[in-house]
Amino acid sequence: ANSMIIKILDSALADITTISPDRTCEDSGDSIIITGTNFIGTTDLYFNGTPAIFTVVSDTQITAVVPNGATTGPLSLTTYR
Repeated sequence: ANSMIIKILDSALADITTISPDRTCEDSGDSIIITGTNFIGTTDLYFNGTPAIFTVVSDTQITAVVPNGATTGPLSLTTYR
């Protein structure tokens, strides 16, 4: 499988600090954990423009699944407060 490198692109209100297991995901369908701040109110999460399925676990954690068709590029989110 081809590795996908994730670059962090924060929303204006939220701050992404880490991605686990790391900034490389192997395949679509991989689960990742995103940690940071101000995640409550997140409405959208994108892997280089491809929308992802995600769950806001807390104000400091989001779990997400790498979507089909995602390519190397920024991880971005939309947050409203």
